[in-house]
Amino acid sequence: YDTARSLGLKMYPLITNKTGATDAILGDPAIRTKTIDNIVKIVQEKNYDGINIDFELLPPKHRDNLTAFMAEFYPKMKAANKTVIISVFPKVDVTEDVSGAYDYPALAQNADFLQIMLYDKHWATSEPGAIAPVDWYEKNLKYAVDNSGGVHKIIAGVSAYGYDWKKGGEGETVTYANAVVKAEQKGAKILYDAAAQAPHNSYDDHEVWFENKESVAAKLDI
Repeated sequence: YDTARSLGLKMYPLITNKTGATDAILGDPAIRTKTIDNIVKIVQEKNYDGINIDFELLPPKHRDNLTAFMAEFYPKMKAANKTVIISVFPKVDVTEDVSGAYDYPALAQNADFLQIMLYDKHWATSEPGAIAPVDWYEKNLKYAVDNSGGVHKIIAGVSAYGYDWKKGGEGETVTYANAVVKAEQKGAKILYDAAAQAPHNSYDDHEVWFENKESVAAKLDI
């Protein structure tokens, strides 16, 4: 915190939902208000510049509750002159059970920024594939801009990790360095998928997809 402040960086702590608490915090108006007031109090006491609400994997039944949470939260934060960011799942080629709770137009009215999680097209328990294929990334970014009031409302999330899938098992999260070193150790050639704009390789019974400077540059160009 002190180092970031000394560098003049703004501080936006991320608040996420804990399993078992979501229904009460979003569904019970009294608990919702108490939670909101506690967050605002912490932001003021710690002199943070704002907050990032990151309530993930909400069931679609909480769509209106999440919107109500933000509609109550945002005015209180603005009264304190604080910035509000909300992280949301992408919408295009994403199942309703994952994305259904996030009403972009309504949330955009009660947040300074929507941070779009433009990654995990393929994830630990899916089949192997690019973390954020560039066409999928672009479609979701365009959808977000079109449904949130414009580019000034959007923060585009860019992945900087990968997964190493063992055949018949779950993928293990890897960094760029992990992936490259493992490929060297195993004598596996790193290939580049031009359609997805993503590097990948295989060794033994493993398949690895990750990000490198070319794949990130492709996203930044968009």
